[in-house]
Amino acid sequence: MGRIARLGHALLGIIMLLCALLLAAIPKEGATLVAAILSSMLVVYGIQKIIYYFTMARHMVGGYSLLFVGIIAIDLGAFSLTLLDQPHIPIVIYLISYFGIMGVSGILRAIEGRRFGLKWGTSLAHGIVSLLLVIACVVSIGNDDIIMTVFSIGMAYSAIRHIATSLRRTDVIFIQ
Repeated sequence: MGRIARLGHALLGIIMLLCALLLAAIPKEGATLVAAILSSMLVVYGIQKIIYYFTMARHMVGGYSLLFVGIIAIDLGAFSLTLLDQPHIPIVIYLISYFGIMGVSGILRAIEGRRFGLKWGTSLAHGIVSLLLVIACVVSIGNDDIIMTVFSIGMAYSAIRHIATSLRRTDVIFIQ
């Protein structure tokens, strides 16, 4: 990772950490704002994937799947935007799906890393924390304050991971 990418990761982590602290401080007022931000992020993510497909990925093996990812992300983001009068619904959907996928993939990545003799402790910890956040979201479906607290914790955890990634040395593999 280059210096500009490291700076970008660190800056994104700091911004995410500040947003997490803000949401933890004012959970009631932040629910609608968070739902709008998450829905808009999904739409932008979908547009990015579709643009990437038409510029580069259509020439790649498996690039066709990025087109479907982009379409599904735009659809899910637009659907979430229609639910803004009930802000806890999009947040719960987002939290459960995001942390569930990240938890399962983190645990599977740790199992694969252990099998190949790589470092697997942080992947396992990330997977376990993500699954614990899924359980917390499922338990607190009716309570907006707890949902916002869980979202703030998840955002702070992700921010700390971004900052740690920016500070970590990356391994360079040379093929001879």
